[in-house]
Amino acid sequence: MTAPALYEVLYTSELEPAVEVSAIAGIVRRARVWNAAHGITGVLVFDGGRFCQYLEGPAAEVHALALRIAADARHTGFRRLHAATRVGTRRLEGHPMSYGLAYEEAEIDAVLQLAGAAAADRLMDMLPRLELEP
Repeated sequence: MTAPALYEVLYTSELEPAVEVSAIAGIVRRARVWNAAHGITGVLVFDGGRFCQYLEGPAAEVHALALRIAADARHTGFRRLHAATRVGTRRLEGHPMSYGLAYEEAEIDAVLQLAGAAAADRLMDMLPRLELEP
């Protein structure tokens, strides 16, 4: 049996200065429920000022979610680093929305230096070094 095709998106952005960091907990809570209901898995990494998020799942669902996120006023500078269809197993099976804290700015900087699947691979490589919450 062939694995289903997954659509994956990776982007970075910056927290809007007027938004309190405490708002992120609510965003993650709501994302976990919504993503689970729509077959999406992913991870959100935050370094105190910037976000780096990877999402994967059904193409229509992930694409629509990425458009909604890009328009969200709680962040600025939305920059898509990768968007593609991939066949295979999920990178984050069982994680509707993991949340990780990057204590070093260099972590997200390293992802920003890449594009395409290489940027997504770099993010996955960094996850074991983060304080990750499933």
